[in-house]
Amino acid sequence: AAAPAAYPAACVATAALSAAAVFGARRALVERLNTGLAATLIVGLLWLSGRALGGALPSAAAASRLGGADWSALLPGTAAAGWPIPLFLKLLSFGQAVPVVAAGLGPRRLGAARAAVLAGSAVPLLLSAMWATVSALLASAGAGASADPTVQLLGAGWASALPAVAVASGAIGTSLIANYLTVRQFCADALRALQGRGAGAPPVGVPVAVLAALSLPAAIACGGARLYLPLLRWS
Repeated sequence: AAAPAAYPAACVATAALSAAAVFGARRALVERLNTGLAATLIVGLLWLSGRALGGALPSAAAASRLGGADWSALLPGTAAAGWPIPLFLKLLSFGQAVPVVAAGLGPRRLGAARAAVLAGSAVPLLLSAMWATVSALLASAGAGASADPTVQLLGAGWASALPAVAVASGAIGTSLIANYLTVRQFCADALRALQGRGAGAPPVGVPVAVLAALSLPAAIACGGARLYLPLLRWS
């Protein structure tokens, strides 16, 4: 389906507002905001889990939803064009945020940084498994296998729509914060190396570099899925 006319403007506005919030606020406030968004995601997912496991569907219907799956649909060359696999791998990878975690904890707490990375790597996998189960149980049975469960939950009344919005907001918000902090640190490190400055010296031109770095993903987002998905599979 074609994207709405306001889609490009929404992409640019989202990037600009979220970047302003991340780069304009104090680091401690950004960290608290990230924690709040993560809590929002988890609360929304637990809410949906309670609805799914609390009798939202008869047991027989639930068992049929979680039965054998046609895994061939995930293979490249099928109608899905192999998108689910790279999308899922991208979802589970947050290696770009490792330098931010290590820098925030400091060189004397590398053990804590390793533990944070190890524990953090398991969280997306666990949340993905929970979301797949919950959305399969709560999605409408008559909508067909190709229906988007998120769209269905948003239109299923406030008891399902509200936690679905919480899950989406938390997932998107935490991803934006991690990526923006990573972009800022990468730009600072690159400029510091190009300018021949030491590790502790502040580089010159970081705001301009960050703006340029953020303009590229915003421009790609304006192209929609037809541009984003091929680039994602290539990456």
